[in-house]
Amino acid sequence: MLGIAALCLTLAALGRWFWRAYRVDIPRSPRAFQAAWAGGLVLGLLALTRAGGAAAWWAVALSTLMLYLTTTGKQKTGTDAIREGDTLPAFTAPDADDGQFDSASLAGQRFLLKVFRGHW
Repeated sequence: MLGIAALCLTLAALGRWFWRAYRVDIPRSPRAFQAAWAGGLVLGLLALTRAGGAAAWWAVALSTLMLYLTTTGKQKTGTDAIREGDTLPAFTAPDADDGQFDSASLAGQRFLLKVFRGHW
């Protein structure tokens, strides 16, 4: 029973994490998620010392993996992140026609800027 509780806690936090990642709404600090995964890890380890079970093993493995990934990841959301309605900083980038795109060309226009953010 303890192993199932550990797995449920771990999967609930994992599901919420990936839902927020899908919505591109990762929190500035992952501490609440890390606390849930640490709780799942502790419960899973307790379940393993008592009776074992596949649910406990999965909880320990997934919690450990997510704690490792979120503590060692290099991508952090800083205070300098652009929010809706902010002024766009000047930049240039290659465009699809092998030319250069200059953000100054958007001055005075309304636009939607989509940026792909890789999570690797």
